[in-house]
Amino acid sequence: MISEVIFISKKFLIITAFVIPLLCMGSLLIGSSSISFKVLMDGLLFRDAKSANLVYELRMPRLLLTIMVGYSLSISGFLMQTVSKNKLVSPSMVGIIDGALMGVVLSQLWNLNFSFVTPIAAILGALITVGFVYCIAGAIPGGFVKTRFVLIGIIVSNVIGSLANLISIKLSFFQEANLFFLGTVSNAKWWDVNTVLISILITAIPLVYLLTQLNGFYLNEDMLHSLGKPVKLIKILSFTVASILSAVSISVVGKINFVGLIIPNIVYMFRITSPAKQLFLNTIISMYFMLISDILSKLIKYPYETQISFVISFIGIPFFFYIIKKQGDQNE
Repeated sequence: MISEVIFISKKFLIITAFVIPLLCMGSLLIGSSSISFKVLMDGLLFRDAKSANLVYELRMPRLLLTIMVGYSLSISGFLMQTVSKNKLVSPSMVGIIDGALMGVVLSQLWNLNFSFVTPIAAILGALITVGFVYCIAGAIPGGFVKTRFVLIGIIVSNVIGSLANLISIKLSFFQEANLFFLGTVSNAKWWDVNTVLISILITAIPLVYLLTQLNGFYLNEDMLHSLGKPVKLIKILSFTVASILSAVSISVVGKINFVGLIIPNIVYMFRITSPAKQLFLNTIISMYFMLISDILSKLIKYPYETQISFVISFIGIPFFFYIIKKQGDQNE
């Protein structure tokens, strides 16, 4: 089994080394008005000022933001699923995404929509909401049972998301917020890229620590305590890191569901137990997934654009039911 995993990983890496650059190039070439390969290269190499402006001010921020948002959401799902031992848990299923949206809307309500206040408000909204979900689950008998916990998270998410929508309507910026609630990377700016990048860098150190602690986390809590694992600290830190990564991404691109659910479950199919290797595969597969979704969002109604969140949801909803069925079969 180990040799098979290593073989698959090597072959996967070789394919990735060729495919990912091609997908990146495709994402840069395709837009509301597609450009030729010559224009792309003239822009990348600064041979032509107009082409360079098109590539580096319009296409490149979107490409980088798409990749980084995919990383943030997939790693969030990976951490949450690992510490909760529940493959249904993801940022969209336990209130993190809708809590972050509420934080953004409240920052607009209080006229705090400047600098890094909006991402911070999104983080606070995400942390408060996921804490609320845990409080409800703890107060209900069997609240932490896998499907029941997710059901509680979905109900809380829908309530918080509906309230955020209602407040945005009352604030009369619903038309502007409409795309934000749907989720899109079409308006990406370098400021957005830098904001998400900062959240990734801030969480890098705690993430490295978590990778050293997540080995063997498939064991029950008594065994983990006997091994000297600070289980409670690991869980709190994992959900905090997941909340920061997801909330900052949502504060920039809007509501994108299912990435944190789909990607970690695909990685589990590789049957790799090392947390470091799982994180690496989550990163690579999220790049595949987000780049393909972005390209499809441009092609479905070309030359008009479909929100990337629609493409992701089209894949994510049936995938969600597949995971539910799979877990049900395992419990029988």
